[in-house]
Amino acid sequence: MPTYVPFLLRWGARLSTIFVAGTFALMISGELFSRQAAFPREFREWTGVSLLVLACAGMVLAWKHERSGAMLSLASLAAFGLLIPIRQTEVLMVAAVPGTLYLLDWAVRRSLGGPVTA
Repeated sequence: MPTYVPFLLRWGARLSTIFVAGTFALMISGELFSRQAAFPREFREWTGVSLLVLACAGMVLAWKHERSGAMLSLASLAAFGLLIPIRQTEVLMVAAVPGTLYLLDWAVRRSLGGPVTA
């Protein structure tokens, strides 16, 4: 396998993390600073926000620990998808891209037998 594949997987995962977590941070900041936005009141709403924050934290953790961060991110997104019914499941699929890429990166690097530098 060419050595640039793990490099592309890792940096693809990192760039997609910046995109997904950055988009989520912009949405949250817009909700917090908007005068017309309703603050979450129900337990289910707080659970959804907490799971998304946990998913973003998993993505950031995966920068250093690929497998554990990716698993945390994907598990949080799966729990969000099960607890909070949304019509546009494509949003969850896009949010799952970083975790999937981190898992692929971890598997490829593990199969190569050690750290790969490109």
